[in-house]
Amino acid sequence: MGSRSSREVTAQWLGAAGWAFRAGGRALLIDPYVTRTGVWRVLFGRLQPDEALIHAVVPRADWIILSHAHYDHLADAPTIAARDGAAVYASGNGVQLLAGLGVPEAQLHQLTPGAQFTCGPFTITAYKAPHRRFVGRVPFVGNPPPTIQAPLRAGDYRFDWLCSPLIEVDGQRILVSGGVDGEPRVQADVWLVGADGAPKWYAEMLPIVQPRVVMPTHWDDMFRPLLSSMRPLPDRMRPWRCIDLDAFQAAVARCAPKVRVVVPEPFDEIALGWPPCC
Repeated sequence: MGSRSSREVTAQWLGAAGWAFRAGGRALLIDPYVTRTGVWRVLFGRLQPDEALIHAVVPRADWIILSHAHYDHLADAPTIAARDGAAVYASGNGVQLLAGLGVPEAQLHQLTPGAQFTCGPFTITAYKAPHRRFVGRVPFVGNPPPTIQAPLRAGDYRFDWLCSPLIEVDGQRILVSGGVDGEPRVQADVWLVGADGAPKWYAEMLPIVQPRVVMPTHWDDMFRPLLSSMRPLPDRMRPWRCIDLDAFQAAVARCAPKVRVVVPEPFDEIALGWPPCC
């Protein structure tokens, strides 16, 4: 896998599934969502991006990739795209929603499974992966509403397919796993993955991915304010318990004791160079 990088590559966790990667003075954002709407409004109300918070904490973006069209991945993207003029890559449903929410057509690019494209120093391969299931089903599946007018309800952000991008930059490979089952079986130096998988799945995947560094993603309670203390979400397989980060780290250590597990704090900038994350 990777060779020594000629320039620093950094990662910054934005909370939930959001990440910012920087290389050569350019920034690629994945699923930036910081508004973190409360659970009752998600269930019964309409969603309004927190523009002041977005402008205050979300780094400037040259490009945005949205793994899928659910609100906790897409809802803040129109505000960021308007602020920065960033190109946005999304599924068909995502492009439809973004256009309806005012993102200019010139900034929109539709993702297709297996597509490979470049964003400045970053080369991205769009792998298709299954979405997590909750109580046996994927939430909010189908076509977006025929009329898209903000503010939307959570259920208007409809799922069509999930992209797990492989990012190659300066000799490093970063796999951003959107799910925890059926992920692409490819090698990567850095693996961002859900902490709610079964131990046997990590045991199967770690020898395939062969990462140097593993970081959990989309584990925190996205219904709580971003700047409050971070708490885990309920575990999808055991909803009476929360996601257990200690158990996740132990599962990785049992299967791959030389792999470093890093649990980042929001907005800490992590160097992904050589040696990694030091």
